[in-house]
Amino acid sequence: KPWIDRDELFHRTVAEFVQEWSRSAPSNLREVVVVADPRSAPAYGIISLLTRNGIPHAFRDRTSRLGHEVLERTGSGRGEVVVWMPALAGKTLVDPTEAEVMEAWGVHTTLPESDRDFDVLVVGGGPAGLAAAVSASSEGVRTLVVERESIGGQAGSSSLIRNYLGFSRGVSGAELAQRGYQQAWVFGAHFVLTRDVDLVAEQGNGFTAHVDGVGSVTCRAVVLATGVSYRRLGVPSVEVLTGRGVHYGANVTAAHALAGLDAVVVGGGNSAGQAVLHLARYCRSVTLVVRGRSIAETMSAYLVDAISADPTVVLCTESEVSGAHGEGRLQSVVVRQRSSGAEHTVAADGMFLMIGAEPRTGWLPAAIVRDRRGFVLTGPDAGRHGWTGERDPHPYETSLPGVFAVGDVRCGSVKRVASAVGEGSVVVSQLHQLFAGVGS
Repeated sequence: KPWIDRDELFHRTVAEFVQEWSRSAPSNLREVVVVADPRSAPAYGIISLLTRNGIPHAFRDRTSRLGHEVLERTGSGRGEVVVWMPALAGKTLVDPTEAEVMEAWGVHTTLPESDRDFDVLVVGGGPAGLAAAVSASSEGVRTLVVERESIGGQAGSSSLIRNYLGFSRGVSGAELAQRGYQQAWVFGAHFVLTRDVDLVAEQGNGFTAHVDGVGSVTCRAVVLATGVSYRRLGVPSVEVLTGRGVHYGANVTAAHALAGLDAVVVGGGNSAGQAVLHLARYCRSVTLVVRGRSIAETMSAYLVDAISADPTVVLCTESEVSGAHGEGRLQSVVVRQRSSGAEHTVAADGMFLMIGAEPRTGWLPAAIVRDRRGFVLTGPDAGRHGWTGERDPHPYETSLPGVFAVGDVRCGSVKRVASAVGEGSVVVSQLHQLFAGVGS
């Protein structure tokens, strides 16, 4: 309780708790309301987009009383997914694309023809890309960030990151990403979301890049911060149910839709551990399937301790998912013990796959050398493989002079949020050296 009449710290702390609660409480009316069947794949995609971009929203089952009220108020009962924005004068979208949702909320997904020349193009809006945007734009470097999905990357789907400096109670990936996005925007960085960069080519003393749905932009340097994607499981009976109970990655709202039901999480990394703990707050049971002998081999100790102490969580080590069953949606998962081959079936209304790390680098030009797994070589490694410059490459510079790589996409990087933020911040000093011609 406050110990003086005007205890500002007390009031600020209470306000932060209330804000966190209001964001996670599924019963609250929010600025954006999504109405659909709870197991609708398009609805899950839109909810994930809203969550990871920090847009306050609520989900309503179209068969519920609150869902009926929204459909009657908007007169939009025919669509599979209805997005209502009461905060924006009741704007209503029926079966919208992700770009349409973002544009309706006021987030740019394109660029004016007259504003397409930048100092640096940052490809990817995860922790590394956001850190690069903040540092570059704060130092007067004209910056464009293009993100193919949503702000925050993989980290944006984390329900609670407990070991990031400065957040004693933890912070969600979406909240951390939103703070970085707002910070970069205040400094003047430009953003284009839900768009792909599908071409980077040398042009004069700089580069030209093609952004799908936008067109060409020019820049003096490129920072690749595209991160990694979860590896597909490759089991036919699982893949056919993708979007119908089977999902790659996880988000906060998905747990609300599974309240009182059963969930399965596949993966042994920190993201999987955070998803398990969040789902355990709502689900009847959560089964964690990992290939290794112990989650302690790949997961932070604070997550290991919390999972071990939670009676809702069932841990299946040295195991893998070998199949899935369901009529139109996921109903059960087959788990196989790797050493013996024995299989057992687990009831599952939702399964979240968070395995492996595959960089999406196939679109890059051949001049940017990658390792056998597709991760981009930088610094001395790039200098020994394909480097054509007359000087030595900068530490985060690829084999193509003027193109840099930071974060998870870089070969040899530490796959942690704090590390990605550090690399994104540090690369800006190397950009200044490039622009100044140091070492040339």
